[in-house]
Amino acid sequence: MLKRPVSGIILTFLLVGILASAFIIQPVKAEIIEIGHIGTIHWGSGIVKESQYFNFGTGDIFWSIAYEERGYFYGSSFSSPTVFFADKIDNYWGSYDSYQGVQHIWEFTNASDHEWFTQHSITFAEETSPYYTGILLICQGGLYGAIKPKSIHNGDLNHPENYVLEFDWWYDDSGGSDFSILESLLSITATVDNSPQTLNLRSKGRWITSCIELPEDYDVDDINVTSIMLSETIQVELRPTAIGDYDNDTIPDLMVKFNRAQVTEYIKANVNMTKLYEERFLTITLTITGKLNDGSVFQGSDTIRIMMPMPRGGGRRSFLK
Repeated sequence: MLKRPVSGIILTFLLVGILASAFIIQPVKAEIIEIGHIGTIHWGSGIVKESQYFNFGTGDIFWSIAYEERGYFYGSSFSSPTVFFADKIDNYWGSYDSYQGVQHIWEFTNASDHEWFTQHSITFAEETSPYYTGILLICQGGLYGAIKPKSIHNGDLNHPENYVLEFDWWYDDSGGSDFSILESLLSITATVDNSPQTLNLRSKGRWITSCIELPEDYDVDDINVTSIMLSETIQVELRPTAIGDYDNDTIPDLMVKFNRAQVTEYIKANVNMTKLYEERFLTITLTITGKLNDGSVFQGSDTIRIMMPMPRGGGRRSFLK
């Protein structure tokens, strides 16, 4: 029976031990998920342990914790960063700088509208913190993007000193800086039901009524009524409004009203009136937009049928006025 030399056995154990220990201490790679993209604009989410690098497409960014709700971002090197942040504002921390980005990524439409700074670090706070200053804009490697720090929390029950950062991210792989196209994609989609379903343009009624229903994760009580607009043109009437289940689907709706005369004038300015005269009926889509109290944007659309009865004695000329 052959016996393996003792030195060989020891060496084997040493190698296994080294490899095992290397595997154990190897930091967990940041989890970067791309949720979607449109053209050259990408967006997604990420989670990364404290004192780690992450890269969602523009280059390496390092983060470290300052407090439970705040932290620092750095470029690929503490002393010569490759990432620039915006915007710089002063605050009560004295010699420190705080930075403010934008509230919604689609508000980032032109890089030249912001100041970009090359300091080696930037302070930030999670979304629920009183120190939160918005989405942080970045310019790195000739690409524009943004980071929204959502949460800093304990990510390991066995090691309570270890924290993780959860964030949303966006960037444009073409080097562009207009993210306005994302508004229609990332805003909350509401269900809208207009009444009446058929609008007689000669009617002297007072209101157009709209019932707004949000997805189940949202509450219509949180809608900022003053922000509601019809087709980005007509301001909602602040009274009367009411909450109820107007479509009988067990989900609450917010009932609002718009001035019927203003809606009629908007429709006349945005449809082919000659075609309406000839066909007597047309359909138009009316879109309602608004914001929740936390600044989140929602929008929803519904069609309405337009009817114009035959003119009484005035002929076509009076109808087209």
